[in-house]
Amino acid sequence: MLTIETKLQGSKSQVEEITNIFVQYRSLLRNPECKLRNFFRFCPIAMALSLVIAAVLSVLMATGLTTNLVLDGITIFIMFLFFFFCFVMFRTIRKFRDDLMKHEGTVTIVIDEEGIDYDDHAGKKLKVGWNTIAFLREFNECICFLPKEATGNGIFLDRCEFNKVIQYMDEVGVDLPAIRK
Repeated sequence: MLTIETKLQGSKSQVEEITNIFVQYRSLLRNPECKLRNFFRFCPIAMALSLVIAAVLSVLMATGLTTNLVLDGITIFIMFLFFFFCFVMFRTIRKFRDDLMKHEGTVTIVIDEEGIDYDDHAGKKLKVGWNTIAFLREFNECICFLPKEATGNGIFLDRCEFNKVIQYMDEVGVDLPAIRK
């Protein structure tokens, strides 16, 4: 049995990485070795770009330089919808990140032959079997046990624990893919 005590509150870069993992969960399941993109950089760029395109088309329509007003109007409407979608998604994900930053305390993670026990000492306890975990992946700031199903819970540890976890999994014979950074 391997017991790991860790702080629930990490650095801002670690929490942003965990948030990026949640946002790109499906992509990671399809391709476990794919590069993790920074949502907090991409989303504001997408919002600004959609507003610029809508503004340029509006100016072109107002000056009469476009030939198809209906198509341009539909495109402007779609750009504003895209901006609104990105804005709502950005605020939601940022709130999720900020909530993760507020948590304090210690978490006990026990890894054994049957799976992983997670206890945050604030009422949340979780038992995850090895058959529900897709793989273990090392990222820049953390390591993560990603579940096979979207309804599952990812379990995150500090990156420095990767070798210890891999060694223990080899000792007890857990056959789980482990992807290094």
